[in-house]
Amino acid sequence: MAALTAAEMIIVARSLIVHGVVGKAKVRKLQRHESENVSSEFNAFEYISAARTHLGMSREEAEQLTMTEFQMLLAAKFPEQKGFTKEEYDAVADDYLARKAKKLARQ
Repeated sequence: MAALTAAEMIIVARSLIVHGVVGKAKVRKLQRHESENVSSEFNAFEYISAARTHLGMSREEAEQLTMTEFQMLLAAKFPEQKGFTKEEYDAVADDYLARKAKKLARQ
């Protein structure tokens, strides 16, 4: 097996960070949660405890999850979130304003 080049190591490291710490799951984020403060720290104990509590996993199972898997499992367990994402809200507001402008133009 050939050794990885520096560029290849960077690609692997970046992927590990993204999926292991940050997470890259495509989950629906409601507009009301977008302004929440984002932590600059990663606390593995909190993440493992949350997986154990919300997903009923053993400690060993929770420790093996990537952040992407964790996000996807939480989204599957709690799928019904009421409210709009920023994009959904903007689309509804734009539609309403366009219909209102059209109605005012006819008067």
